[in-house]
Amino acid sequence: MKQFKSMQWVAALAGLGIIAFGILTIFKPQVLLNILPICIGIAMVGLGTTEIIAGIRGESINLLGTSGILQGVIGIAVGLVFLLKRNISIAFFGVVLGFWAIVSGVFSLRKAIMLRAEKELFWCGCIDSALKIGVGVLMLLHPFDSMAAWTVAIGAFFIFVGVSVLVGDLFIGRLFKN
Repeated sequence: MKQFKSMQWVAALAGLGIIAFGILTIFKPQVLLNILPICIGIAMVGLGTTEIIAGIRGESINLLGTSGILQGVIGIAVGLVFLLKRNISIAFFGVVLGFWAIVSGVFSLRKAIMLRAEKELFWCGCIDSALKIGVGVLMLLHPFDSMAAWTVAIGAFFIFVGVSVLVGDLFIGRLFKN
């Protein structure tokens, strides 16, 4: 208990830092768009390297049934693209998320058609799928702008998380005082 009280400022500082990063992301989405490909690129290179080592040692477990070495080389190649061609990787995110939204919308429409006997669910499903397909098409047509919009949403999420950390820190601190 005493140890928590002496370290409570760390959680408060982390919460304030997360809030500051969220505000920065909302007003300057380009900051996150510059950082994100670097983080993903480093992770992909690291995972690819690990997969190559596991493949050489005969310990590779992968879902595709391919050689761990091949999968590792592909992971490193994708990671290097993220690190060296950041604009392409941002567009790639927008395109992938756009396709995902369209596919998700099509599946939502399929489910709505299957539930058409329940009229309320049918119309909700149709509206849901139309929104998903519409967002997906917009993301495919404007991948850079759509990623900027996503980063603003991520910034709002960071602010929410930071406030949650601060509130949790204050609440836990009060529990220990009692």
